[in-house]
Amino acid sequence: MTRVCARWWALVIGAALACSGVSAAAQTRAAPASAVAPRAESAARGAGPPDRADRTSPAAAAAAERRGPRVAFSYRLYSLRDDLGGRRVHTGGFAGFLPTRFIRAGGGVEAGIRTHEFGERQGVVSGNVFVGYQHLRDLGPVIPYVCALGELGIVLQKRFHTPQSEGYRGAGLELGADVKLVRSLYMGVGLSFMLYTMDGLAYDTFGLRLSVGL
Repeated sequence: MTRVCARWWALVIGAALACSGVSAAAQTRAAPASAVAPRAESAARGAGPPDRADRTSPAAAAAAERRGPRVAFSYRLYSLRDDLGGRRVHTGGFAGFLPTRFIRAGGGVEAGIRTHEFGERQGVVSGNVFVGYQHLRDLGPVIPYVCALGELGIVLQKRFHTPQSEGYRGAGLELGADVKLVRSLYMGVGLSFMLYTMDGLAYDTFGLRLSVGL
C-alpha cells in the first residue's frame, strides 16, 4: 500500500511539473509576438504622413524654384521723333525686381542718347517703375510677362552752346519673356508701347528691350 501511494504521488508531481513546463514554454513563445506588436504600433504612429516634398512632382518643384531675375541689365531702343530733329533713343539700364513670384514688380534707371538730325546728340536720363504678371508654370525655362510702366526723365541738350534740359513723362505697357539659361542667368526680350509727353508735345512709340538678368 505504501508503494502504491508513493507511485501515485510521483505521478501527480510529474504531471504538475510537465504542465508548468508547457505553460512556461507557451509564454516564452508568445512573448516575441506581443513585443513586436507595440513596436509596430509605435512605428506606425511615428511615421506620420509622407513628406510634402515626396508628393511634389518634378515640374511643380522646378516651377517653385523659378522666380525670374532679381536684377537685370538692359539695352533699350525707342523713338522720340519730332519736327525739331529728334530721332531714336538708345539707353542702357539697370532694374531690380521685388521677390513677389507671380507679380512682377520693381523699378530701374536708364541713361543714354537721343540722336538728332540737325544738331548734336542729346543725353537722356530716366527712372521707371513697373508692375504686372509673370507666368511661372507649364512653359519650362520660359517666363512670359506683361507689365504696366511709368517713367520720368530728363533730356539734356545744348542750344547755341547753352546747356538746357527738358523733362518728360511716360506711361505704357511692356510684353516680353525671360529665358533661364544656366543656374540663375536669364536672358530676356520685351516689346513696349509708350505714350510720352515732353515740352507740350505728345509721342506714342514702340520700343525694344534686350536684357540679361540674375
